[in-house]
This record gives sequence, structure tokens and C-alpha cells, in this order.
Amino acid sequence: MLLAGSAGLAACGSGDAPPNEPPVAALTALPIAAGVGQAVEFDASASSDTDGFLVEYRFLFADGSPGIATASALPTHRFPRAGTYRVVVDVFDERGASARAETTVTISDEPPPPPPPRCTADPDCGPGERCEDGSCVVAPTCDERTPCPETLFCSNGICVCPESLALCGGLCIDLAFDPQNCGACGAVCANGASCTNGRCDDAPGCPPDAPLFCRDFGCIDPRFDPFNCGDCGVFCPTGICDGGACFRDPPGTVLGLLGRGPFSNIRGMTYIAGRFFLLTGRRFVEFDPFSGVEIGTWFIENESQRRAIGLAAIANASGEVDLLTGAYDRFGDPFTALDLERYDEYSGVNDLIPELGGAMATDGRTLWIYLNSRRELVELDAESLMPISRRTVEGATDDDWFTDLALDGYGGLWAVRPELFMGTFPARMVKLDLASASFVLEVAPPDPLGLGGVVLVDGQLYGAGEGGTYIIAP
Repeated sequence: MLLAGSAGLAACGSGDAPPNEPPVAALTALPIAAGVGQAVEFDASASSDTDGFLVEYRFLFADGSPGIATASALPTHRFPRAGTYRVVVDVFDERGASARAETTVTISDEPPPPPPPRCTADPDCGPGERCEDGSCVVAPTCDERTPCPETLFCSNGICVCPESLALCGGLCIDLAFDPQNCGACGAVCANGASCTNGRCDDAPGCPPDAPLFCRDFGCIDPRFDPFNCGDCGVFCPTGICDGGACFRDPPGTVLGLLGRGPFSNIRGMTYIAGRFFLLTGRRFVEFDPFSGVEIGTWFIENESQRRAIGLAAIANASGEVDLLTGAYDRFGDPFTALDLERYDEYSGVNDLIPELGGAMATDGRTLWIYLNSRRELVELDAESLMPISRRTVEGATDDDWFTDLALDGYGGLWAVRPELFMGTFPARMVKLDLASASFVLEVAPPDPLGLGGVVLVDGQLYGAGEGGTYIIAP
């Protein structure tokens, strides 16, 4: 209603409306390094608009969860799997102009580090000290002429609380049973839970749709909470809890279709440090799979690169992003014309890799290549690109060649290709077992024309086809 009214007023004015200045976006995270399941607070409140006001914030967390559109600049998010995530916010003003900001959060499988040692009672402290609000401090002295404040008593010349009590906010508190200071000063039991022996009990009065109280999470539904699946503290590595049990979809199950980008002729896909890349036609593309928005494009001018397939990414010794394709070379970040001119096919550098190249995948340490013309699985050291092993893939035929690979997280590799040469080669999606170097599974590709690129990100497969980007169970 406001937008329509504003437009009407502008149309009826004596002159053209002034141009709308885009807003300025800002985004921070706290903490920037956290453990799996730990709450991370995002803050876009420093965003601004010089000639209007902000009406919406759209957050993408890059962990497979759906984005959120909200009027609040302060969302909280828990990441279900370890990894480095590039979180993005798009801010919109009242006339539809937008701006984007981003920040990076690193999530570890390790639990967050414990807080510095704190005291819970006076015996935890040294001579002449007392425990006050969880920290050891120098205690005020006392004698017959200088009595202690009320609730404290004089012991060995200093003011302390009675035994088994702790000083919190100037009062002597029993940390074993106080729900506002349960086990430590300031540790509040949420949702009305009681405190027993220094631990918050299950909260009475949790609603029927979230009947279980878990400390640090509040009232939850244990049937569907991936951080407390069936009981408090039971975490599902796949991020899916169904009926109180951790659930893994059958491999190849399509879990969602994300934004569709204007991409065709896809021949590789990779991910590193929160960034998704495609090899498509004669260009590299950085894109946002959730919206399909193209972030950056680098055209491939070298004629020989037209035949490049497969795409993988590693961090080089300088911490920059290196892209590797099924034709040999690396590219710095950002790409330069010189990088592209120096591009050589594998055959021009090392006889190990035939001219056609092959599908690729890496975990940052090992690079796997399926050699299409030789039907071999080759392992290289991702840093030096020196061979580790090479094996003929059992059961492979001349028709078994692919455009990209992805690890599945369970000891296998997915291999994909789109429909090629007007259907002469139909779209395929198969899995290889790394231990035996053999095909073990084939599923129908989610896209009607198949997938040209695929990559494993935080326990889920992302597959790129002309119909969009798909999230697939590995």
C-alpha cells in the first residue's frame, strides 16, 4: 500500500521524482568461529538508506537451509555441520532498491572452547580472596571495628559468604538450587525450569508442540530437532531428524531445487570458502545457488580451453583460491588475462592426463580425476599435482565418460554428465566406490537434461543443471 501510494504521488507531481539512491548494507557475526549447533548472532543493523528507510533483510546462510526474509536485522542461526560459510544479507529500501553485504563464519566439529576457569565458592580462591560473581577478587578486610555487610560474615579477617553459598550480585546465593544462578552466577534456567544440584531441570509447562526442555535450546520437539533428536544433545550429522531418529535419505534423493541461473553448457562445479563456481561454455562463473544470481564471470579466451571439463578448487600456499579443470593449470583469485593466456591442456604438460581431460573432485588434500578416454581413476596430491595412484575402473565402457565428480562423504564418488550430442549420450548420474574403483549405483538425474556439475558441501550434494541447482542426498 505504501509503495503504490508513493508511486501515485510521484506521478501527479509537477516534476520527475528524484532518483532512488540504493541502500548501504553491512553485516557482522558473533562469534565468527563456533561449534556445530552453537548459536551465531548476525547483525545487519549498521545498514542504512540515505533517502528512505529499510523494509526487509534477506539472509542466506549457505548451509542448505532456506533463506529467510525478515524485518529484523538481528537473526540467530545454528549451523548443523562443520565448514566455512559465506553468509549473505540483501537489504531492501521502501522503493525496492537493494544492496548486499557478506561475512564468513567458520564452524568446527570440535565443541567451543570452555570459558576461562571461574570460581563457584570461596575455597576455589587463594588467601585473602573471595569468589564474587564467578571471579576471584581481593576480599574486604574486617575486624571488630569494621564489621561485614549484611549476609556476609568475618572469617580470618575477610568478609565472605557462609559455607556452600556464593556471592552473586552482592547477595549470598545457593548455586545448587537458585534458577537465576544455577551452577554459576548469572546462569539462568530458561522457560521457568527449576535448578537441582546446579543443573536446570526439565521445564514444566513446555507447549505440546515442543514438549522437551534442553538447556541452551529451551523447549524443543525431539521428533524433529536435528540438535536434540529423540533426547537432549543427540545431534544428527545429516541435519535431519525424523520421528526422533536421525534420518538419511536414500542416495540420490532430491531434497530441493534452488534458484535457476542463466547458465547452460555446464561442464563442472566446485565450492571453496563459501563460494560456488561453475565451468560453463567458455567462462568461469561465481554464483549464488540459492538465488541463481551471477556474482562474477571470467571469460576463457584460449582456444584450447573450449574442451575443458571438470572443476575443482583448493586454497594455495598464499591462501588464495585456485581453480583446477580437467585441462591442466591453476588460476589465482581474482583471475587475470595473463592467467588465462598461460592456460595449457594436461597433454601439454604431463603425459599422465590425455587431451580430453576428465571429471574432477577434491577434498583439498587429494584430487581425484576420472580419465574419460582411459576409463581410469587417478589420485593426485592436490598441492603438488603429483600422482598418488591410478586404477582402471571396473566395468567401465567407452560410453562411461563424465563432466564432473563429487565426493559423497561415505567413501564414494558421484559422477555426472548432462545429455550430450542431441541425446546420443543420455544424461547419467552414477556412483563409484573409491576402495574398489567400481560402479556401485546409478540413479536418475534430477534435471531432465542431467547435471553438468556436482559438488559436496556440508554433507549434501549440490548439482547444477540447466533447470537450476539441486540439493541431493549423498
